[in-house]
Amino acid sequence: MEIGEAVRKAAQILNEERVRPTVGYEPVEAAIPAQVADSSAWVALAALGHMGKRQQLASERKQRPRVVHESPDEYRFKSINYELLLALFSQVGANDRDQFLEGLLSRVSGPCNNHASELPLVAEFCIRVGSKRALLRAIAEAKLTSGLVVFLTQVEDAIALNFNLFTDTELGQLATTLHNVRTAAHRTTYQSIRQRGGTTRAMNPDYNPLVAPVATKVVAICDGIIRECNQAEYFYLKGALQGGANLEVNHDKTRVEDYLKNLGFSDPLLQALNAAEQDYRASATPFELKSCLGHLRSFLEGLHEQASQAFARKTGTTVEKRWGRSTEFLVSCGALSPQEEGFATSLYTLISDEGVHPLIAEREYSRLLRNVVIEYGLLFLAKLGRAGVKLH
Repeated sequence: MEIGEAVRKAAQILNEERVRPTVGYEPVEAAIPAQVADSSAWVALAALGHMGKRQQLASERKQRPRVVHESPDEYRFKSINYELLLALFSQVGANDRDQFLEGLLSRVSGPCNNHASELPLVAEFCIRVGSKRALLRAIAEAKLTSGLVVFLTQVEDAIALNFNLFTDTELGQLATTLHNVRTAAHRTTYQSIRQRGGTTRAMNPDYNPLVAPVATKVVAICDGIIRECNQAEYFYLKGALQGGANLEVNHDKTRVEDYLKNLGFSDPLLQALNAAEQDYRASATPFELKSCLGHLRSFLEGLHEQASQAFARKTGTTVEKRWGRSTEFLVSCGALSPQEEGFATSLYTLISDEGVHPLIAEREYSRLLRNVVIEYGLLFLAKLGRAGVKLH
């Protein structure tokens, strides 16, 4: 798609977001045990828990600094207009994507309505597609307007609820950028300055009574986000020292889940991935780790089978619902390269030989194979997304 047309269509989406915002975070619903799935009491209890989390989030948003949730899986980002922007972004050539992002970020210094704005969508989009440098540059260069306040408020929300959207290094870079913005904003909030060597005061040349109210808000929110960055960096350090889960892999798992939903894969496929995660916990027994690897193999099978069926419908052909046949078919239609087929086949075989066929599974194999399946899934689904493949 030509960049001019893409920018025009993005503007349409953002204008709609300004009038009818779609950006939001929702509590992830707790899984109801299968044996009580039909129990009205359990359903009611789950609904109450969901409502309680919504109320808790509303309360947390009134505080500053915000509490950073150590588990980034408690709340999930939702926005139909984000999905539309992402679909549009995938149609833009690689050389034009910086220009596309600049068009979105140019709105940060523009007029803004505090009650309905497209800027939260712009912030989330840049964070989630990995354009952190463009995000930091936009923050550093933005004018002191209410738009910057709204923009930073969404960054604050994203870190509080899904802090692993930023790497440890990116959190440090964000804190440095915000410290500079805070310093510049603070200079505009006071009228006089104490002169050196005496008690007399002089007028502050940077003071601007028109900007001061907004600058005061910018100072407060920068202070809050910097504190968030410090807490999130601590969680990374804690995870590394405790030998816990790889948070960046967990971030990629969230992206895999988003792709599965947006591309139309079946709910049981996502459930298989989540079931594997439940069996992977630190206290898991060797038998539970074996179950984890079984779910991962089922996920890998389902991923290829459902994708091959989509390509078959698109080309008017049929393909057998079997691991080997579906994988070969994906190569024949260009969805996988022969090298990728070899890698996926070896991965499937290793899961079978070391995790499914033996009576128990070793934790080292479980960790390796869990991480590799997630990263392979992200690679494969990203390719489908760029190719515009939809299962429904």
